[in-house]
Amino acid sequence: MNNNQYQKPTPNYEISSKAQFDFQQKLNDYRDNFGEPNEETEAKLFAQAVELQLLKSPASAKFGALEQTGVTKLTNGAYLIAGFVDSQNSYGAVVRTNFSLTVFNDGAGWKCADQFVPTGTASSGGGVRAFGIFLMLVSGAMDIVSMFFIGGDYEIFHVLLIIGSISFFIGLILTLVGKN
Repeated sequence: MNNNQYQKPTPNYEISSKAQFDFQQKLNDYRDNFGEPNEETEAKLFAQAVELQLLKSPASAKFGALEQTGVTKLTNGAYLIAGFVDSQNSYGAVVRTNFSLTVFNDGAGWKCADQFVPTGTASSGGGVRAFGIFLMLVSGAMDIVSMFFIGGDYEIFHVLLIIGSISFFIGLILTLVGKN
């Protein structure tokens, strides 16, 4: 058994407070349609509200039915919620995202115990990779030009070949270092 199940959860106040408005809307909708929710249902609704904060297009979100959302009560009183949401990504395509969140009610309201990496940092480096690929293409073009169009001037050929090789290796390094 995981030792973390016995520790008191540490709330992520930032994401928990951002999710409160969406949670209240989800809770009111549930009450209007089905009556008073039990604690497990509230945990599922709060997890969905937290997940909305992490999506590129929360307005497009379509969660799986609550019955399809898994819930496990941990020994520390928190709930581990696992589900999915279909929503639009940055390009407008609808994609399915699986999520798993730890949520708990501390008596003052629902909180999320998970910490999140800002989306912007997870994708940084794409420009570095693109520039690296560009340098590799330029080096290939310089090699072709130097071989076929320079003719008998071997000094220019060698200079272009050296510059092309250097830009290829810099491009290769930038491509390997850059992230998707």
